[in-house]
Amino acid sequence: SNSQDKKITEPVLTGTFLSPGLTYEIPVGKLTTIKFRAAMEAGFSYASGIIVGPRYSFSFIPTLTGEYRYYYNIEKRMKANKNSRYNSANYFAAVAKYGTSYTTYHMEDGSTLKTTTQNTNAGIVWGLQRNYRNRFSVDFNIGPSLLYPLLFEEFGFIGNLTLGIRLGKQTE
Repeated sequence: SNSQDKKITEPVLTGTFLSPGLTYEIPVGKLTTIKFRAAMEAGFSYASGIIVGPRYSFSFIPTLTGEYRYYYNIEKRMKANKNSRYNSANYFAAVAKYGTSYTTYHMEDGSTLKTTTQNTNAGIVWGLQRNYRNRFSVDFNIGPSLLYPLLFEEFGFIGNLTLGIRLGKQTE
């Protein structure tokens, strides 16, 4: 009975470099965690219209992300002697993401238009996370947005790819 209650998931702190930031994952159950991420993402867009003409933008977007994860195959990976340390497994997660972008649009006539946009999204994702002995970390997830169909009546995706280095004490 006691071994069934033992948490398999571990706390993991990661510094990411694809979109610079920090992530921290906290075990809350045997197979569940909560993961927080603060990062600086980059955004680029190009559009062309009859009235405004062609325009492009590049912006940096500070983002905060929270995920509630369920690692559905971590025990199977452990039994098969595959790497499962530091939550190296596949998961399903509920994700909420918030960011604010400060965008400058560059118009064809040389003028600029500055805007501030609040970016909020939420959804359900499938993902995989791998943390290796050399401290390299990969985390990828993708799934349907739940917020876009409810608020904007359009289908959208939510997803993320992070590459990073696991920080903190190495335990083996």
